[in-house]
Amino acid sequence: MKPTFHPAIHCVCALIFIGLLFAGQGRLAGVLYLMWIAVEIFVSAVRGKHGNDTER
Repeated sequence: MKPTFHPAIHCVCALIFIGLLFAGQGRLAGVLYLMWIAVEIFVSAVRGKHGNDTER
């Protein structure tokens, strides 16, 4: 699976998750992270971006 969104969006989301984790909101950070992964997989499936081995 290739990343669907711009790398800057990934960096901002990672900073938000780390900030929540250090703020004592570990469960919220985990839930948001799992939601982010689900959205990433869904958008990747809809747009048809899989991997380098299928794009020859």
